[in-house]
Amino acid sequence: MTDAACWICRGKRPREHRGVNVCFRSSCVRILNALVAHYDYFNALNTDVHAADDSTVDAHLEVAALALPDTFHRTPEEEPKPKRDIGAEAMAALENQLEEEHIPLTATLESLTDPLGVVELVLAFEETFLIDIPDAHIGDLKTVGDAIDYVIRRVEEKTA
Repeated sequence: MTDAACWICRGKRPREHRGVNVCFRSSCVRILNALVAHYDYFNALNTDVHAADDSTVDAHLEVAALALPDTFHRTPEEEPKPKRDIGAEAMAALENQLEEEHIPLTATLESLTDPLGVVELVLAFEETFLIDIPDAHIGDLKTVGDAIDYVIRRVEEKTA
């Protein structure tokens, strides 16, 4: 099944959902769910869904599209943006700054670098996330987990 494609958008890497190969883009899943909910689609096809020709599939998709609410007609620009993973970005910045990989969250910053390295790390966080980390708070960052949590809080405060 290496040449399988999403039944709705013809995208790569589909998975089976409700008996049909569908990629897990939210719009494709919504369309398939709407097809199943608004039409007894599989009975209407009277055939194996995988064996349906493109014109049959396209005709049913056009009919289904008319019944879908406007939220299903979003363009890619209108799709909600995925939530930014600040924790992963902060960990990547930390690993890049310290030139190490797979640093445990429980590791102490002083065991990983000297005091100047901690200051350089803070500067890297400030530059990467466009935040301000007061000097008074640097002493509170004892472990990698503390630093990551602090950056997440500061970014969330800034965007709130």
